[in-house]
Amino acid sequence: MFLPHANEPGAITGLATGLAFSMWVGFGVPRPDAVRLPTRTDGCDFNITATPPPPTQDPSEYFYLYRVSYLWVVVLGSLLTLVVGAVASWVAGVTCEGDRSVPPPDPDLFVPPVRRALLARRGHRCSNSLQLTRVAGDLSNGVGPAADTKTQEELLNGIDGHHVAPV
Repeated sequence: MFLPHANEPGAITGLATGLAFSMWVGFGVPRPDAVRLPTRTDGCDFNITATPPPPTQDPSEYFYLYRVSYLWVVVLGSLLTLVVGAVASWVAGVTCEGDRSVPPPDPDLFVPPVRRALLARRGHRCSNSLQLTRVAGDLSNGVGPAADTKTQEELLNGIDGHHVAPV
């Protein structure tokens, strides 16, 4: 969706790498213990705050990625997937440079900015006229969803040639 030069080996490599990274960071151990705050209010004065007990181990001793918020794990995994997928696609593209049997990608499969860039590179205007041309071509060629429609006369003839009056 984001990279026009991406190919299947690159996408699979990027997916596997990003998934392995996210699972390692998400389920990896050890994790710092959560600091437990006091829950009792006995002898609590309004202007005095109690200090929490010290953690059993200093959180700075843990590997940095184990201290990252779980919300950042998704972002880091997605970025790693894109980067590794792009590099692996480039490597796979270099090794298969002579293979021209793969058609150019369909611009409709990409996010709008990439789609506009692909259409501009091919010399097309970015509008709905492209889709209207496709539908008109489908109608004239007898191919596609419009080819299965019946004319109004065929609908009036009904089943087995019996005429049906329009309502």
